[in-house]
Amino acid sequence: MSEQAKRYARAIDYSVTAAQKGFEVSEDALNLAEYLAHSSKSSASTLRKFAEGMIEAAQEAHDTALKSLDYFRDVRTELLGVGRQKSLSNI
Repeated sequence: MSEQAKRYARAIDYSVTAAQKGFEVSEDALNLAEYLAHSSKSSASTLRKFAEGMIEAAQEAHDTALKSLDYFRDVRTELLGVGRQKSLSNI
């Protein structure tokens, strides 16, 4: 059971990291929107670099969220298996 607890803690860590990265991506999107709304002289290269950074950050956040989901799914599957084994042993 202690191994499942460690995996669950790792899943929580990944979900917190995913939330932080998601927050950063949304903050970047807001900054870009504000920049575009108030700037009439946006250079294409500046916007491209900003967009590339946002894409990279969004991909990292997505990957981390998937890792978190996988860890939570694995822990749930193992805990359900342990619960079933205990139920069967009580019969």
